[in-house]
Amino acid sequence: MASAVSKEWKALNDQLREADEPVCRQLLEKELTGSCRQRYLLRIHSRLNYVRAHAERDALTRGEAI
Repeated sequence: MASAVSKEWKALNDQLREADEPVCRQLLEKELTGSCRQRYLLRIHSRLNYVRAHAERDALTRGEAI
């Protein structure tokens, strides 16, 4: 489970660097119900999109439907 969303930008980026889809979703929910900082929301969403796209590309290269 993801810890609280970091208060510092650099720490958030460090946290997101290894975050998978469930962690990104948890961080997004916590930020939406907490501080709701637009810049943080967009950064977390960006990582979530990257993780999803990467997983979909992997599935496609294996010949699986997405």
